[in-house]
Amino acid sequence: MMTPRERFAFLADKLEEHSGKLLPVFSMRCWAYRLTPRSTIKTLIRGCGTAACAAGVAALLPELKAQGLMLEQDPMKRGHSYIRFNDEIHICALMTFFGITYDQAHDVFLPEAYSQVDIKPADVVAKIRKILRRQP
Repeated sequence: MMTPRERFAFLADKLEEHSGKLLPVFSMRCWAYRLTPRSTIKTLIRGCGTAACAAGVAALLPELKAQGLMLEQDPMKRGHSYIRFNDEIHICALMTFFGITYDQAHDVFLPEAYSQVDIKPADVVAKIRKILRRQP
């Protein structure tokens, strides 16, 4: 089992590793679009109308899925999913799963925390690494 801090670093590593392949399908406007709990990172990279933000990508990684992070279909928005960890959803799930504060989760996972409109995986990685450098 990874610690929350290790999970956060792992996400940064994977976003960096897949950065080029993720560019066409990376969108910080939704957790995940046209992806299901059975989807994988390969499903996302293949595209076909799918999209995911950093949290959506995290929930597609088998190593983080195995630790309980998951996508659930949003019954109110057709085609959309949201993030779940244990009994928590959305930003609260991310806070608990990655061991970060509300402000840190907001800064990394919500689009309004970025100055640019076209947010890339590398922008998210930079914020994660900055937080990890500050934490013991």
